[in-house]
Amino acid sequence: MLPIRILKAAGRVVGRRLNGKLPITWLLAVGFTGLTTLAVGIVFYVGIQETQRITLQLLAERGGQALAQVVRSVDGILDPVRRQMALMTESVAEGRVDLRDRDQITGLLVGSLSANPQMVGIGYVTANGVAYRATRGERELKRVVLPGGEGLRRQLQEIAKARAPEWLPPVWSTILQQTVVTLRVPAFDENDQFLGVLEAAVGVGEVSRSLAQSSSLGETAVILYDHDWVLAHPSLASMTMTGSDTRPLPRLEEVNDPVLAAIWGNGTMPKGRFPVLLRQFDQEATLLTLEAGDQDYIFLYREIRRYGDKPWILGFYIKGDVVEEAFGGLEMLARTGIFVLLGSIGLSLVLAKLIRRPIRDFARASETVETGDLDAVALLRRSPVREFDEGARSFNKMVEGLRERQKIRDLFGRFVPANVAADLLHDPSRLSLDGVRREVSVIFTDISGFTTLSESWPPEKVVPLLNKYLGIVCEIIAEEGGIVVDFIGDAVFGLFGAPQPMTDHAATALRAARRIDQATRNFAEAVQTKGLPFGYTRIGLNSGMVTVGNFGAADRLKYGAAGDAVNTAARIETANKAFGTLVLAGNAIVALTGDTDCRPVGRVALRGRSEPVDLWEILPPGAGQDPWIIAFRAAYAALMSGDPAAREALRHLAEERPEDQVIGWLLDASETSSRPVLYLD
Repeated sequence: MLPIRILKAAGRVVGRRLNGKLPITWLLAVGFTGLTTLAVGIVFYVGIQETQRITLQLLAERGGQALAQVVRSVDGILDPVRRQMALMTESVAEGRVDLRDRDQITGLLVGSLSANPQMVGIGYVTANGVAYRATRGERELKRVVLPGGEGLRRQLQEIAKARAPEWLPPVWSTILQQTVVTLRVPAFDENDQFLGVLEAAVGVGEVSRSLAQSSSLGETAVILYDHDWVLAHPSLASMTMTGSDTRPLPRLEEVNDPVLAAIWGNGTMPKGRFPVLLRQFDQEATLLTLEAGDQDYIFLYREIRRYGDKPWILGFYIKGDVVEEAFGGLEMLARTGIFVLLGSIGLSLVLAKLIRRPIRDFARASETVETGDLDAVALLRRSPVREFDEGARSFNKMVEGLRERQKIRDLFGRFVPANVAADLLHDPSRLSLDGVRREVSVIFTDISGFTTLSESWPPEKVVPLLNKYLGIVCEIIAEEGGIVVDFIGDAVFGLFGAPQPMTDHAATALRAARRIDQATRNFAEAVQTKGLPFGYTRIGLNSGMVTVGNFGAADRLKYGAAGDAVNTAARIETANKAFGTLVLAGNAIVALTGDTDCRPVGRVALRGRSEPVDLWEILPPGAGQDPWIIAFRAAYAALMSGDPAAREALRHLAEERPEDQVIGWLLDASETSSRPVLYLD
């Protein structure tokens, strides 16, 4: 035993001294001299085993990823509907929406329908049995008194007791002329009083269209309802939907797909390594093999129950030839290697291990890199072989660099100034991933009347137009050194002074606002000449201390800012509606920049703030020297100081510009207050 221990210790010492110094050419020359046949046999054996393992693993991984794509396609349609309904009930519970007011009901239903293309209809049933319904394609809200009397009211009360959202079974809608799945949610006011039930309908045809897009070459994705009914199938995406109250969905044999018709009839669960490997990628996956006609098929599916009482079977099937073709090359390799394998066992074992370990580790690490999960990549170990050792060190450095760059790409997305992105990629340590307090400037933009435009014009016209508009706004923000934090429909949320500090963040934000104002005016006027009522852009600016950093869940972070300055900027943007202006800024912007091409418009009380905020209208460069603007500023200062002559001066200015809404508001408000304040809800 002692000699063996001495040899092992000596081997470890020699191995450490040889790390990175043993040339692969010398090693291979010694190993293969006189032993070529035996060495090739070992390589064949190792190759067969490893290739089989990798082939099985790749097939299983492909199956798991394809199945996950089917699940994501369904969740991508239904989850936004669930989130929208949660926002609606939250707005009602917090008192922002009054479901006793028909106008507010209309705004809530129509707005939610416009915001979610997945919905084909949305409705609200009061606790007294009065129903309001909005469907896609109709511009008016329908009001219907439902029959049922006391029985209906009892049913609504049962829904109220449950309180939780509920997905209903698929039904045929005679109104929408299609089969739909419906999400039903009870609504309560701020006093926890039951008001009624909100219902959102999603067309089954939309699910089939999504499956048709997600199905790749050789794979056919399907969704079955309660095993015997076809809820979604690529062929249904192009078919005219038909159904009835008793048969809202077709049966398996009614979609002209012989594979579906045979799934439960002769499908069997296979044994072997492939199903075991498959469950490493998806614990809930089930594999069946079946025969349809003269062809063998593999059906991979997962059963989910989060969309109602009955299970949804989400899966896909492929021809069995795919697996057979994957193993065809292995058979030829095995036959060739058997003759050499007989005399090669043991003589080149050390050489095989020296070569096999780094290649295996590199293959596994490369597979992990291919998935995109760089955090899960295991760093390669050092090797006595110089070339392998150098390759491992280079690979490890590459992975570290990719991790840093992925963090930056994930945090900031597309619209980041080129100089900021270059600096962060060059020195990622300059990026603070934790939250920090910093003085920044915030910009919010919004298109006036865009909701009406999006509801009255087809998406194929509105979406490209909006994307082009957003590209203009985001490009200007990036050129001025800011970043685009978020898109909220047609609104843009921009930030100046983060992630890198900026000493002139207020000035750059103000300059960007003027450029956006001019560019979007030109864009809107060009679009209006083509017959589309595209509105002008309202802009709100503000500066202040905020918290910047990563916000969100552990698996989905976004770089952004939070604080009073951000909320105030958003409210300032909405104040444009009251003053008839397009660009408004808080007092902090004007104070930091000393800009004179602006005018005060009034004091605004914002919810959550104890003191009113002074707002300024941002004017084009040079407009501050206009005699009318100079006279207005003097009259405004006099009004705020309590000078009785101020109102007369404002009247004279109003005669020159009767369309100016700011003067009109000041004259009306100053009748009851010496220092008027505008209160915004």
